[in-house]
Order: sequence, then C-alpha cells, then structure tokens
Amino acid sequence: MQVYLPDELYEKVKSQTARLNVSGILQDALAQRLDQLERQDALAAAVDSYTAEFGVFSDEELNRQAEADRKQTVRPQTKKRASSVA
Repeated sequence: MQVYLPDELYEKVKSQTARLNVSGILQDALAQRLDQLERQDALAAAVDSYTAEFGVFSDEELNRQAEADRKQTVRPQTKKRASSVA
C-alpha cells in the first residue's frame, strides 16, 4: 500500500520524522476511521431493520423526538466575566 501526500505536507512530515511515528499515526487514523464506518453501517442496518418492521419515521415522530432531545440537552454554563471598574 502506498499513501499519497501533497508536496507541502510531505515536506513538513519529512522535516519532523525524528519526532513523528508516521506509521503509528496512520494506523491510528485508519483504525479510527474504520471504527466510524463500522458504526455508521451498524446504525444504517438498525434503521433498515426498524423501518422494515414498523415503517419509516413520520415527520411528526422526528419533530417530537428532536424537541425532546433539545429539552434534555445540557449546555455548559458560561463563566461570568468580572466587570472592570474604572
């Protein structure tokens, strides 16, 4: 297997080879991407199985779930900035 790198990226990588484990980085990136693809495939299969048994989700069902998701979303609190007194 060969990997193509644009010239500029190749030169940057080449200049850092003593500090980079390029093979390890590529392996980790590929493993992560393959895991992501497998999860997407599993989700698609689950949705296909559900829709085969129960039919497609209606707009009403999707909207109701989206609203429930919005209500359950926890948003981080923003820190109040100290006001400067002149």
